[in-house]
Amino acid sequence: MIKYRGIRPNKEPFIACLSHTAGWHEFLLYWLYYQFDPIVKNSCLVLSHQKIFDSQPFKWIFNKINIVWLDKDRNIKKIIDKIQKEKYKMVLIAPGGCDNNPIPWKIDYYYVGKSLGWGFRVIGFDFESKRLKIGPYVLPGKLLETESSLQKQMGDIVPLKEKNSFVPIRKHDSRRVSMITKISLLPLILIIIVIVYIFCLRGNAKQSLGSTIFHVTLSLYGLYLQTNNDIAIRCIGLGIIYSHLIVIYMGFPRLPENASISAALFGIIIGISKDEPYIYVPMLYSLLSKVPKYAKNSIEQCRAIVLAIVLSKIIYKIRT
Repeated sequence: MIKYRGIRPNKEPFIACLSHTAGWHEFLLYWLYYQFDPIVKNSCLVLSHQKIFDSQPFKWIFNKINIVWLDKDRNIKKIIDKIQKEKYKMVLIAPGGCDNNPIPWKIDYYYVGKSLGWGFRVIGFDFESKRLKIGPYVLPGKLLETESSLQKQMGDIVPLKEKNSFVPIRKHDSRRVSMITKISLLPLILIIIVIVYIFCLRGNAKQSLGSTIFHVTLSLYGLYLQTNNDIAIRCIGLGIIYSHLIVIYMGFPRLPENASISAALFGIIIGISKDEPYIYVPMLYSLLSKVPKYAKNSIEQCRAIVLAIVLSKIIYKIRT
């Protein structure tokens, strides 16, 4: 859940200053919110240069998940050019360095915002309330004035490591400060139990180990679609779970083939219209594994996968 102070971000782009200091947990949370929330979707995370960024496959992976990094010379112009080229609407920067070594604020965030003509907001995960908090819009002014305004807001966001904070933190219960809660672990435990149960059923269902892994993976994707705001996409996700788990391993009747094809086609249309490859690429595979004929073996499955990748590349080129 996201809690906003001031007006909810709408169309105006902004520099999102990570509260306190950045660490692996901020990186993980950014990726999670990037998947699930439209505000964070069109954004990038700016990090200081690390050797790992220059080596493959990490360079390719970081580019795919919108991670941008300063080069060794801290050339801000390259970052600005990248932001303008990709048309990002939110740029996350940690002015205070990493969580193990809090330092006086770097000024990169300010010059990036000033050069783009953007304002600033404080953004950070509150580890007591377990919410992402986004502060009110701060117009770009003089460096010290802007920095002071932003730091005043940061005390409302409880960090994971309070000792590394360079601003006073609001009153809170330190016993509740954590990455996750016991209650939040229950869904994960239930998912693991269901997966183990499915593997126990594969003998009766006459499914190989590889086939079961395949069906469980697709079902987890269907579960992932339940985080989408579009009810049609959630229904398609439930259909995937039903077809790949309940039908195959529990003997329930199959969905009509026309219904499955229509759902895949509908998912492709929605995914393309919203520019969400994680929806239309799997839906392309789903459609191509049924049309022109049902893919019954690994060779035919590979054919569907290759065609889905090729078509998704063509769609991406057309849209960009």
